[in-house]
Amino acid sequence: MGRVGAQPEDVLALASWLQERSDCELEGIFTHFARADEEDPNPTLVQLERFQAVLKQLEEAGIHIPLAHCANSAAALRFPASHLAAVRLGIAMYGFYPSPLLRELGVELKPAMTLKTTVTHTKWLPSNSPISYGGRFVTGRPSYIITLPIGYADGLSRSLSNQGWVLVGGRKIPLVGTICMDQCMADATQVPQVKVGDEVIIWGEGQGESLPADDVAARIGSIVYEVLSLLGRRVPRVYYRHGKVIGVRTLLQ
Repeated sequence: MGRVGAQPEDVLALASWLQERSDCELEGIFTHFARADEEDPNPTLVQLERFQAVLKQLEEAGIHIPLAHCANSAAALRFPASHLAAVRLGIAMYGFYPSPLLRELGVELKPAMTLKTTVTHTKWLPSNSPISYGGRFVTGRPSYIITLPIGYADGLSRSLSNQGWVLVGGRKIPLVGTICMDQCMADATQVPQVKVGDEVIIWGEGQGESLPADDVAARIGSIVYEVLSLLGRRVPRVYYRHGKVIGVRTLLQ
């Protein structure tokens, strides 16, 4: 990847130097696959072959490193030969596939996260009413607008302004207007029974429906990794096991 680490031809010298130091204990060695989630397997297989050659070279030089690892989520699902001493599950541990290609392998993953909020304000606005900063959305009819206490400071991408969706009252409704730092608005005209305090799903599953985080990523031209990792610290984390809450973590905890 050209990010960190040593080139294959330099590893032996580096490992020898580390092994000679009294203040170092050589425990692990790794590489990281750059293209394991792509259709062409050859770049990953070549990288794996080079890594295994380095490990062999080290062993032949009498340098045994106990923990050798290289498999990210894509490689762990797709290339069993890459498992070695350990695997490094990242996105798959959250129940998401590294890329659409990995869905075809027959390994079923179930998303473990849902982002929710609640309605904090409701109002009927007449036709031709501008919504949010810049007035970039204007109602084309009398509209029931709900306000949600979540914004880009919480990890809801501003790129979803006027093109995102949320689930409320069992229906998918559009986000309208520019997403603010701490709030956003949605057009709930289709579900006028929605009231303050009702649950709203930003992405994930609930209310008998699904709004996949993968779809959110595609809508903003990104990847699901970014959608998940954007979540800010002030978004409370509620942990469940077998349908029961087993822990809650907030910004102050």
